[in-house]
Parts: sequence; C-alpha cells; structure tokens
Amino acid sequence: MQNLQNFCKFCKNIGQKQKQFKKKSKAMQKFKKKKKKNFAKQAKTFAGWQKSCKNWQKSRLENLTVKFNNLLEV
Repeated sequence: MQNLQNFCKFCKNIGQKQKQFKKKSKAMQKFKKKKKKNFAKQAKTFAGWQKSCKNWQKSRLENLTVKFNNLLEV
C-alpha cells in the first residue's frame, strides 16, 4: 500500500512538472516571437536610416559641386 501511495505521489509530481514545463515553453515561444518582431523593426529602421544618410550625402555632394563650380566661374 505504501508503495502505491509513493507511486501516486510520483505520478502527480511528474504531471505538475510537465504542466510547468509547458507553461515555460509557451512563455519562451512568445518571447522568441517578440524578439523576432523587434529585430525586424530594428532592421527596418536601420535600413531607413541608411537611405536617409545616403540621400543626405548625395545632396551634400551636389551642393558642394555647385559651390565649387560657382567658384570656378568667378
């Protein structure tokens, strides 16, 4: 009888541990999804920043060439 009670406690413990593990794994999956979304957002903003930086460099270069050409004409 004692062995049977111990076995039942053992089964209950296993069941509880499985539930805890499932909860933890679900939480981990949510965290990973969130992390992927944040990374995608960061990549988009970085790409946008790169574009604006390139555009600024182009406009700056154009302004400098115009100024340089004006100096040559004088």
